[in-house]
Amino acid sequence: MSEAASNSISNTPSVPARAWSIISWGAFLACSWTWCIGMWLPVILLRDFGIWSFAAFAIPNVIGAAAMGVVLQRRGLSEWITTEHRFAARAFSAVTIVFQLFFMLWFLGGDSARKGTWPWYAVVLSGLFALVAFHFGSRWIRQISLGVWVLSLLLLLWSLRSESLSVQSLPPAVLDPGELLWLMPVLAFGFLLCPYLDLTFHRARQSLPGRAGSAAFVIGFGVMFLAMILGTLGYGLALLRDHAAPLPTLLPLLLAAHIVIQLAYTIAAQRFDENGRDQDPVTPLQWPRDYSTSPMAAISFSILMLLGFVVVGRSHGVTYAGLTATEIVYRGFMSFYGLIFPAYVWLCMLPLGTTRTPRRVWTFVAAVVLASPFYWMGFIERETIWLVPGVAIVLFAKLIAGGAPRRIA
Repeated sequence: MSEAASNSISNTPSVPARAWSIISWGAFLACSWTWCIGMWLPVILLRDFGIWSFAAFAIPNVIGAAAMGVVLQRRGLSEWITTEHRFAARAFSAVTIVFQLFFMLWFLGGDSARKGTWPWYAVVLSGLFALVAFHFGSRWIRQISLGVWVLSLLLLLWSLRSESLSVQSLPPAVLDPGELLWLMPVLAFGFLLCPYLDLTFHRARQSLPGRAGSAAFVIGFGVMFLAMILGTLGYGLALLRDHAAPLPTLLPLLLAAHIVIQLAYTIAAQRFDENGRDQDPVTPLQWPRDYSTSPMAAISFSILMLLGFVVVGRSHGVTYAGLTATEIVYRGFMSFYGLIFPAYVWLCMLPLGTTRTPRRVWTFVAAVVLASPFYWMGFIERETIWLVPGVAIVLFAKLIAGGAPRRIA
């Protein structure tokens, strides 16, 4: 046997090591994608449109996330995206991190601050959040992924163990269930295209090349992530059975712990590579290590979060179009994932491997500006039929964006 062949055999990972890589990266993907969309948007959709809204949410979500890993199996494509579209990918991570922080303020502090009581549990959970997100999550983020997934799943199952869940217990939808038809194009557009800007996905795809990486995506989203959002369906049914318009502040402690763990994991995954180093271009945010891992960072974070609890609580009673101010902010964040980020992928990135031209960028900006009023009518005024022309504007803008030369073969 030649020396090259011998080295090739010795470098081939064993079957257990290969299986561990697939499962651990699958758990990493599932936990990094289980954030305040997967843990609360299904509850809002169930309230507004009824049980079929969960299928409209889950199917494009699972398929779009899993397909991204399969589509980018060819070497060079993922690296091209994280280099050519570095700014957009980092913007995706930054918005995602801020979104998680806002949601934590909403469901931990809003109700207590509104009632004038001190959210003691918020202090404890925000301290845990800071500890994980700013320190321990950096170096072992992938290695602890399976444990985080199992713990979250156990918390979900334990919290729902005594619940009698049935579709019949779901109260009548707030909106006409037929209006869901007009929302479905936005859900599909967002969930099919947003994964291409998620740097945690690219980290997994680049770290586990070939079919093993594709298997991690299929298992991570088709099994592990699906189990997580089925848990969301479970507590959504339980909450809506007892409350006509549930707020995140109604969650019991076990579910709150599940959400905090997932929020902390998502932020840690968005900030660091698996070795805990700020490494360009995969890492989205290059914050100084001596600051982000220091005790002062965790203390400062906790103080800011507690101040945020008060602000969110005081805005709790403000309503517009039948929505609280906090839900309007939540829906405003959703416009990034239903309009801005997928529009960028559609107009500036596809076909994969082509360059980003000034014409494409300006077409993207114009399409977002023109479509925004229609999204406002659909998301905030809740007249979902307006979403159809909004999505159509972005789709047909592709005809104006024009082609571009290929950067990679």
